[in-house]
Amino acid sequence: MANSADIYAKALETVRERRSAAQERADAEKARLYNDVPELSQLDSKIYSVFAQAAKKSLAGGKVDFDAAEAESLRLQEYKRELLGNLNLTEEDLQPHFSCKLCEDTGYYNGKLCECVKFIAAKMIFDEINKDVPLENSTFESFDLKYYSDKPNESGVSPRSVMSRIKQACERYAQGFSPKSDSILFFGRTGLGKTHLSLSIANEVIAKGYNVVYAPIARILQQIEREYFSRENKDSKTLESVINCDLLIIDDLGTEFKTSFVTSTIYDIINSRILSGKPTLINTNLSLEELESQYSERVVSRISHGYKKFTFVGEDVRTLL
Repeated sequence: MANSADIYAKALETVRERRSAAQERADAEKARLYNDVPELSQLDSKIYSVFAQAAKKSLAGGKVDFDAAEAESLRLQEYKRELLGNLNLTEEDLQPHFSCKLCEDTGYYNGKLCECVKFIAAKMIFDEINKDVPLENSTFESFDLKYYSDKPNESGVSPRSVMSRIKQACERYAQGFSPKSDSILFFGRTGLGKTHLSLSIANEVIAKGYNVVYAPIARILQQIEREYFSRENKDSKTLESVINCDLLIIDDLGTEFKTSFVTSTIYDIINSRILSGKPTLINTNLSLEELESQYSERVVSRISHGYKKFTFVGEDVRTLL
């Protein structure tokens, strides 16, 4: 599970490497053109020297006719455009051609991180998640309701109708997602589609350019514990990442090995994200009562009062495939 700050740093580096490459290509093309048409190089030197000489003379205390200098510069530039036109070229052809027209591959636009960086980071996050789970195959379109019975249960409601409503709610959540969206808790036995719908939400949210962290709770905790008790570094980049990402998806809550460190860390993660208003999606095979028997009451209290809850029903889909 890569640290989100590292991913965005790599995405920014990728964009800036594109800028360097574009500038190098433009310089190489200009050098080739100057070699083929020496007069162009001479013109550029003359254009530069017009104001350079005027500025030098002014600094030395001499009288300078800047209007005349400007007129001469404009005359030379016009002649250069004519010369380029004869070669079927324009001034634009001699400039670097950047991948992003907004930020010109600097990574920033109007003082903010450019969308091109967010797009690259989203792709990196997608690839990171897809190493361990079938993210690319988990979409709302591939979530098939035919595996849920349409026969009413004792409450007069069929599993298919329940799961259809949950799917629709998840689609609405993903479509309207923002870093201030609600937190969600998925209940239900193994094999009812909790992971599939979680990944479907992740797919949509990542495509919008948001930073998503997805991992089984055991993996998150192992990494945090390893970093925390490391002799070299007491700071946990993983803890920082899961607390600060736009959407945190915790899979299989309740399957991790229980220790006081684990329980405390789970509470810190959940509580920190609630206090900062950041959404979390938790999957668990346990009920609230079972969760309370495994964790402190304050952990379950934060989940119980701060999350929208969805109970998955039906038979284990994997046995029906």
